[in-house]
Amino acid sequence: MFIPDEDVVGAPNSGWTVARATLGNERVSIGGSGSFYAGLGSILVRLAEQQPDRLAGAVIRVGSFLADDHALRLLNLRRAARSVEGAGPGPEGNITKLKLAEHMVDGAAIWAALAGSEVALTDGPGAAIGRLMMGARGMAIAGGTSEVTRNQIAERILGMPRDQLIN
Repeated sequence: MFIPDEDVVGAPNSGWTVARATLGNERVSIGGSGSFYAGLGSILVRLAEQQPDRLAGAVIRVGSFLADDHALRLLNLRRAARSVEGAGPGPEGNITKLKLAEHMVDGAAIWAALAGSEVALTDGPGAAIGRLMMGARGMAIAGGTSEVTRNQIAERILGMPRDQLIN
């Protein structure tokens, strides 16, 4: 396809570089939200104190969730510092996107288990949990599936060899 010189983005023959930078910025934006549900940590702590028998290892699961929540915030601060310094997107975008997707699924699952059977209701607090669970699954697909993101982290950040293509 012919593209007039004035419409070329970046240097000629560098389209893949531009595309990868665009996708990297998309992942930064998707992963950049850190905590996906404001106040969820407090809700989980309260529910784990009130109903610890509804989820095996509730205190440990909630503590792990809170630690991951904190780690995501720190990764996002690192990303923000990189942007302030004028650097391009770094590995934080892929990592936070992947971790956020897993974090959302885990948080929704913990909340649903601690909430009990009301999660099956279409009205009331249980309905919010159900919507959160469905949205959490979508994050594992949005902006590139978690499997693709893991491959990108392995190949481009860790320098591991590419997966062999199956014919």
